[in-house]
Parts: sequence; structure tokens; C-alpha cells
Amino acid sequence: MADVVAERGGSVVERLCEATALDGDAIWEHQLLSAFAERDRRARDASVSELLTELEGRTARWARVPRACASISTSAGFFFACIALLRGMGIEAPSDSTEAIRLAVMPAMDALAVGIAGTSLCIAAHVQARRALYRWNASADRLVARLQSIAEGLERGG
Repeated sequence: MADVVAERGGSVVERLCEATALDGDAIWEHQLLSAFAERDRRARDASVSELLTELEGRTARWARVPRACASISTSAGFFFACIALLRGMGIEAPSDSTEAIRLAVMPAMDALAVGIAGTSLCIAAHVQARRALYRWNASADRLVARLQSIAEGLERGG
């Protein structure tokens, strides 16, 4: 029975490897399947470890982008608010001091609000991206665990 399972597992990995070779978007997956097709356990483990390290680097490469965008958005909001305040101070003040303050402060508050709204959007994007990355990494871990199980079955059966 173990021989049949090992044989089926081997043929499945080989067929998947052939199928992913044709797909230009599945390069990493093809390399992973090719690594698991390796019969030498040490070479296979080294290749899989290298591919997982590469995957971690590829997925972490863009992790800081939403935070950087949030920082830029906040800074831009404060910058344009300062410009609006400086511009508002140069306006000739009407006789009513409340109106003068409103003319100086409201454009600055608008600019600051737009910067904060942009920051909020970036934070939301960061949270969603982190969740998606967690799900994707969990899927990759399950794939590797399943392929590892198949490879161990091949070793025992063959």
C-alpha cells in the first residue's frame, strides 16, 4: 500500500512540475516542485530552504510601502497646512477678528484633513495587505508541508 501511495505522490509532483513549467506566472511554484522532485534529501531540504527564504524576502519587500505612504501623506498635510497658514497671515484682516482667524485657519485645516484622510487610507491598505500576506504565507506553508509529506512518503516507499 505504501508503494502505491508513494508512486501516486511521485507522479502527482511530476505532473504538477510539468504543468507549472508552462506557466510563466508560477516560476516560484515550479522551482518549489522541482526542489521536491529531488531524490537527495539534503539537496531537497537546502533547495526548499533557499526558496522559502527567497519567498520571505519577496513578500517582505513591499511591506513598508503603506507605512511610508502614510508618513508622506501626514507630512504633506502638515506642510500644506503651514503654507495655508502663512498665506492666510498675509491676507489683509477684515475688521472682524473672528473672520480673519477663519480666513487663515480654515484652508490650513482643510489641508491637514486631507493629509490625515490619506494617512487613514494608507493605514487601511497596510492592514489589508498584512492580512492578505498572512493568508498567502499560511497557504505557502501548507503547500510546503504537503509536498514534504509526499516526499517523505516517496522516501519510505522507494
